[in-house]
Amino acid sequence: MLNRAPAVTALDKEMWRKILSRCSLEVPVSRAADFVPAHDVFQKGSFVFLPHISDLDSRGMENASRHLVDSGYVPVPHVGARHFASESAFLSHLRGAREGGARHLLVLSGDRDAPAGPFTSALNILAHGAIKDFGFQRVFISGYPEGHQRISNDALERATRSKIEVMQDSGVNVSIVTQFGFASSAYRIWLHRIRQNGIRCPIRLGLAGVTSIPSLLKYAALCGIGPSLSVLRKRSGAIAGLVKGYEPSGLIAELNRELDIANHDQLNLHLFPFGGAAKTIEWFRTRIGAPNA
Repeated sequence: MLNRAPAVTALDKEMWRKILSRCSLEVPVSRAADFVPAHDVFQKGSFVFLPHISDLDSRGMENASRHLVDSGYVPVPHVGARHFASESAFLSHLRGAREGGARHLLVLSGDRDAPAGPFTSALNILAHGAIKDFGFQRVFISGYPEGHQRISNDALERATRSKIEVMQDSGVNVSIVTQFGFASSAYRIWLHRIRQNGIRCPIRLGLAGVTSIPSLLKYAALCGIGPSLSVLRKRSGAIAGLVKGYEPSGLIAELNRELDIANHDQLNLHLFPFGGAAKTIEWFRTRIGAPNA
């Protein structure tokens, strides 16, 4: 049984359709071939992000991207700078993504302490020139509404500006996709701050999808999510027994109330389906009232 958030202004099915029709998802490269949602539930043309954690992901990126394109979706391969053992491995990764039909990328530093090769940061990748040379049209970069464990907010914003400037100089469009969290106030405060500081690119607010509480706590720890864990505990009934599941309906309703996401063309959602894409897609179905397949 999924746990419900504290009562907020309810969204009707039409409002859910407006919000979720522009929502993106992550799907592991190894499971992309099994990702075949009904188009009346997860809209054709939606972004599907493909994580890059290992060489296996690089080797599978071309086929995963091609499957998504053939299914009517827009693949967004991740590029984890620190995962590449060499420049040639990086170029091979981009080539596979491009040959699979990808036109967009998410460029990250990569979640490892020591780089495997010559690239230490996302900015190294963005400044390389290969993204433009391969003809990619848009790059997503990371945002951190709750901050970063190792980097100050000022340093994060300076890095964001540098990334945007490098891509703009290359003629490549830039968007931000954020880390997930659980407190609408954290997103609202972060968004206000970066807009006040002149960062105007489109943004996708990252949220956890349908997930068990133990899995969510594990991923929150791995990703450095801390300040809003108290909100998660409230949403999850103090996590008694750790047996109930989490779903993001309450948080999305709060975000829509505070940020008017349904009517904001520069602000959309991105879901991390830690419990598996199938569960989150089924949650989509219940929110928008689509019939069962």
